[in-house]
Amino acid sequence: MTTRKPVSSTAAPPIPAAAYAGVHEGIVALVQGARQAAARSVNALMTSTYWEIGRRIVEAE
Repeated sequence: MTTRKPVSSTAAPPIPAAAYAGVHEGIVALVQGARQAAARSVNALMTSTYWEIGRRIVEAE
């Protein structure tokens, strides 16, 4: 069995919330960009799918 090192009881000083504002904004922008890219991909796939469905219906008639 291995022995664990004792954890230091001195905690780092808290970082002010203002310091995280830039990080938070960057994360929000990243998530929004990913959502928009996903929506564009889904829209493109649905459009091509419906186009293909229409083509097949026209050919069958």
